[in-house]
Amino acid sequence: MGVAHKNFLGMPRYESQEDEAYMSSAQQRYFARLLKLWQETLASESFQFKESLQDNESFVDYLDQASQEESQRMGLRASERRRKLQKKLQEARNRLGRGEYGYCKVCGDDIGVSRLEARPTADECINCKTVSELYEKRSLE
Repeated sequence: MGVAHKNFLGMPRYESQEDEAYMSSAQQRYFARLLKLWQETLASESFQFKESLQDNESFVDYLDQASQEESQRMGLRASERRRKLQKKLQEARNRLGRGEYGYCKVCGDDIGVSRLEARPTADECINCKTVSELYEKRSLE
């Protein structure tokens, strides 16, 4: 018996059918579920972090207090990353609703199911993304 392949959220990976059209209704449903699940997971993590900030634990030991403050700073950075990712997820869901999901915003080519599974918020094909990263790298030099 084979090993079930799962994505980073624990969902089974999408298994394309032979001769299946790109961004078929089945693929659209799959990515809609994936994006929604990821968004819900991030919302839950944000809620848990906010709850942890409300715990007003006081420390007598300065090292414990410093450790807690550093942990909160790291949590705030992670919270900011989650917020940005939630925005990207909502943008991806909006593209899905408009029928634009899975297509490169630069050239219009297919992004590809495997790339979308690895990075569900991708809005550029690998070629256009590579070019934009090269230009970005050059502008930083």
